Amino acid sequence: MKVLMPLIIIFQLFASASMLSAQSTIEIKLKSAIDQLQEETGYRFLYREALVRYIKLSSAPVTIPEFEALIQPFNLGLRVDEKNMQVVLFSIAGQIQQNGYFNAVIIDHITGERLPYAYVLIESDIGPRRVLQSDLSGILSVPLDSRNQFTVRVQYVSYESVELEFDSAILKRDTQVPISLIPAALSTGEIIITASVFSSQSDSLYRNLINSGTFNAAGEANSIRMLQQLPSVYSTTASSAGAGIRGSNADALQVLLDGTPIYNHSHLFGMVDSFNPDAIRTSQFFYDITPATYQAPPGGTLDLVTRTGSLNKFSATAGLSNTAVSATLEGPLKTGRSSWLISGRHSILNNVNLFNSSTLVAWGLDIDRKNSVTENGITTTTDRTVIPGDFDAAFYDVHAKFYIENKDYSRWIAGVYFGGDDTNQESERLTRVFTGNPPRPTLQYNTYQTKNNWGNRSFNLQHFNRINRNSFFEFKSGFSYYYTSYLKEDFRYNRVADQNGNTIILVQPFSNESELSHFFINPQLQNGDFTYGFTWNVIIADYAERSFNRPEFIQKNSTHLSEIYLQHEYKLVDILKAENGIRIHHYSNGNYFRTSPRIRFTAEPHRRISLSAGYSRNHQFLYRIGFYNQTTSEIWITANDNQPPSVTDQFTAGLYIDLWRGAGFQAEAYLKRQDKLRYHEINIQAMQNTNPENPWFVDFQGFSQGVELLFSQRLGRAAISQSYTLSESKLNSSRLNNGEWFFAEWDRRHQLITTFSYSPIQGIQLNASFTFATGVPDRQSLFTGSGMDRLDDYLRTDISVDYSVNLGSTGKLAFQFGVFNLFDRRNVWYREAVQIVNDSGPRPVLEPAMADVYDLGFRPSFSVSLRL
Repeated sequence: MKVLMPLIIIFQLFASASMLSAQSTIEIKLKSAIDQLQEETGYRFLYREALVRYIKLSSAPVTIPEFEALIQPFNLGLRVDEKNMQVVLFSIAGQIQQNGYFNAVIIDHITGERLPYAYVLIESDIGPRRVLQSDLSGILSVPLDSRNQFTVRVQYVSYESVELEFDSAILKRDTQVPISLIPAALSTGEIIITASVFSSQSDSLYRNLINSGTFNAAGEANSIRMLQQLPSVYSTTASSAGAGIRGSNADALQVLLDGTPIYNHSHLFGMVDSFNPDAIRTSQFFYDITPATYQAPPGGTLDLVTRTGSLNKFSATAGLSNTAVSATLEGPLKTGRSSWLISGRHSILNNVNLFNSSTLVAWGLDIDRKNSVTENGITTTTDRTVIPGDFDAAFYDVHAKFYIENKDYSRWIAGVYFGGDDTNQESERLTRVFTGNPPRPTLQYNTYQTKNNWGNRSFNLQHFNRINRNSFFEFKSGFSYYYTSYLKEDFRYNRVADQNGNTIILVQPFSNESELSHFFINPQLQNGDFTYGFTWNVIIADYAERSFNRPEFIQKNSTHLSEIYLQHEYKLVDILKAENGIRIHHYSNGNYFRTSPRIRFTAEPHRRISLSAGYSRNHQFLYRIGFYNQTTSEIWITANDNQPPSVTDQFTAGLYIDLWRGAGFQAEAYLKRQDKLRYHEINIQAMQNTNPENPWFVDFQGFSQGVELLFSQRLGRAAISQSYTLSESKLNSSRLNNGEWFFAEWDRRHQLITTFSYSPIQGIQLNASFTFATGVPDRQSLFTGSGMDRLDDYLRTDISVDYSVNLGSTGKLAFQFGVFNLFDRRNVWYREAVQIVNDSGPRPVLEPAMADVYDLGFRPSFSVSLRL
């Protein structure tokens, strides 16, 4: 130690000398100088990280004029707005604006990440206010008309809102104004839905509504399930492969990930999203008049956007729930200009049985679902007809994204996604066999296998370039590959034998599998209020099915779908604007030419009131085949030369009112007519109605109409929303109900949803959701010709508690605990015949008994995440 002491003293003297030398030639990072000036002067500096990141000043300025002189050698200038206490920092190389344009980029204050689809309100004393959204990279460009003084208000869920005052004379240079948002104290990382309906006032109403917890039985955020809090989406069970929107079946919902179609939206039979919520930044949801820039099938479009990753520093996030573990890594490639993100998640059901989560597998695979027969003790023996056996359940998803931003603000974005499920379980089922000599019928258990597997691979590449202050070019290209297989060796075929409702149950194997490859390119040009584009799709789809009716069915299709589109937005008068669009399709397999016009009018007679009305026609070329009682992997088929694409016409109108501070109300009505819908023959349950050509029918028509009301109120730390929907959905086919219209199996006449959130102290939020819906039609009454009876009403209460705490400047710990179906209500999912054992005679026999099959009961869940 004595030997080391002189060395330590010498080192300290050397370090002290070095510090004195550095102080004698003071150098300070430009960003640090800005931070000091903001604190000392009270001015707010607006600047881009990449503009100042590597610059050091020779001294520390104490006044703004000193600061301006020090940055001039670096080709930087500034504009001081003394009235609003703001300083805009820009590159002197930027051109002088000839016309008044406000160019901004919305960013995360901590990570520098661009915030897509931010809600932006621009208003002044001159002219009408404008409600806008930033683009996919958080960029906004809008003409200012003749406004000199204007206010910009920016909102983003899970961020503190910001309001800035600008003088157009200050914005003389053609530069982007960065607007940074500070993350809110409470943020559990759930997927955020921006219900964009041409940026109407209802946007803010939906943002408050959707941010009220996930209420999910598996502990993982689920954007599809979150949609069910909206009045335009009908409520479904815990296991749901999609969302039914305004009378359309769930197969009519299109889900995009960074613009690329994803063909399986959920893990674990619909209870978990296919996408890790830590990797998703936001999403747009179109449910009525979708812009012509989207292909837009009849059931709406959910456009998810992956996070670009932190542009400022490396960070990591780890998460755990009762069903999965996850991790996310992100950081800059070049600070302030480029970034990367990798996020992965894997199930833990095979390793840890938290909250008895393994029972979800038997429930999802239809091996052990509770029903009214077993619960009411109708059977005369204690034997169970089916006993669950060993299972294997695994799901995973991986996201990767790379973001590069050039000095001219052009951007390159590349994304990769992998996801899949591998689920199977054995079961012991009682079957009738013949034993003895002479052979006599008896019952014994046989082993059966149920498998449900799928995988999705996708890649996308995007480029954005600003041609001039009023024109933008965007190029997207992507590839999606999807495969799936399903096998149930003891599939129950329910067949109605006569008009009295007697049912035959046939236990026979059923299997299907498919492959789908989809490649597309999409160049697009935006010039002022006009957007032009072209999309070329190559789709290859193979489908095979083996069932009781079809020992072997194979369909192979290869097609090209070419589309051109135009979208135009314009003002008719100051209080009335119109958005017109048209999309023209050519589908090569059948040589179909189709046209999809879309038009919407929005009027704002008062700052607190707006009205809208519109019409759209949408065509569907891809269809998901589903069964009423199974949540199999999503099977997709295509239209072809003898199966025309379906078409939907929709009329919609709405009233939107800002009632008072923090309160909003909207009322919308719609009318929808559909033709050429697909319907699998197993859903019909009648032997005489099988299709000789295909396992599905293409001649079904649909009709739906409804009124949707939504009220939302935020009072300090509390928020409440109330939605009500009155609707009806009907189908028609010459094969059923003597050709008369009948209610669709997803029809719910009344739906009432209440959500409530309250934050008693900073960092804690309590959430509750109450759902009431009238029962869906009883399918059995349709097949027996006794009219359309309904199942029992659906009632469910969900709760959750969110807790988050900041750990240093960027770290955060978040925890969520929730309960699905708090009061363990037995909500009916569907009604069908099940097998029971009748041992009242000389020998026990299997016979059918009609049963109500129940949705999930009481189910707790939790999730925890740590961000560093």
